[in-house]
Amino acid sequence: IPEESPVFRTRALNDLEIYEDLLGYYVNFIQDGRFDLVIPLIELLKDKAELHKFIDDFGGAVELYRKSVSMQLNLKENAKRPDGKFRLANSFRLLANAYNSRRDYEQAIKCCDTALSILDKKPAASELEQQDPLRAHTFIDKGISYYYLNEYTKALECYDKAQSAFQTASKYDDSAGRIEMQSWILRSKANSYRAIRDYEKAESALKEAFELHDNTSTADLSQRLLRDKACLYMNLANLYSRMGIPEKCLESHERSIEIKEKLLAYGGWELMAADISVDYMNKAVSLQYLQRNDEALELIDKALAMKEEVVVYFGRNDLENELSWLYLNKSVILFKLGKYDEALECIGRAAEIKERLCKIKGKSEIA
Repeated sequence: IPEESPVFRTRALNDLEIYEDLLGYYVNFIQDGRFDLVIPLIELLKDKAELHKFIDDFGGAVELYRKSVSMQLNLKENAKRPDGKFRLANSFRLLANAYNSRRDYEQAIKCCDTALSILDKKPAASELEQQDPLRAHTFIDKGISYYYLNEYTKALECYDKAQSAFQTASKYDDSAGRIEMQSWILRSKANSYRAIRDYEKAESALKEAFELHDNTSTADLSQRLLRDKACLYMNLANLYSRMGIPEKCLESHERSIEIKEKLLAYGGWELMAADISVDYMNKAVSLQYLQRNDEALELIDKALAMKEEVVVYFGRNDLENELSWLYLNKSVILFKLGKYDEALECIGRAAEIKERLCKIKGKSEIA
């Protein structure tokens, strides 16, 4: 089940209750002397933390990861285990990822540094195969932290180190996993180059990522890789938008939409519809720059219909803020077309949604 789907979220909520019962059993067994269950308990805490992330409870995820790290640090036997150092480093990396999700980027960087310092120690033979992929992931997480702290040069340094670590990684022998990982790094680099207005290097990084896809045989193309290629087109569209080239921006949006509309046929309509509605909105913005407002209005209505169906009928309340932005975008188009009453009605709908969300999530979350 796709992680973003409402079915997965419902299952995650149900599983959390099961995990609570399991944790209770493990604690009781350990108190009765079953110390062989300490490591499984640590893994259970991390699994439960992942479920908290899926339901956007990042604070809960952080606390569980911290608990798992604390238990490992206090477990002397852990250092003697062949995979002990790797397990601890990975726990710090997962904690960093949770801090990033909670927008606590300074703490995320500290956790990444701790994970990397553990990996820098001489690894056991059994850890060598997993070490470089973990190092690459850790540098990516650290780069993301620096990116959101607007320290783009440091972010780029991290992404370069992630690339170096990835080149020696043997875990991603399958072409799909290897391409996806390389593409992720290159897209991250492109975003940082775009932020510092080095558009030539940003475009070069994205083209390098496209080449990875172009050199992949049709048989190796998976839904995951197709989605990754669509993301590349979205990144390229954002770049051309920043460069002030609306024609190329529009073309990139169309390529992204073309791929995602094909993916709708694979199932998971509510997931892809939520995703593709964002592409429709971005394409509508590009059409406005080209003074094609009637086409933009038609497209934004299509995006609204899809997003409302996902929110109302599939219970994706986490997408309501995106729905409000669609109404605001529609109001801008209507103003340009001289349809002022309809525009004000759309602003009212957007304000209604945002006011309700502010009471639930707080103003800082609904910017």
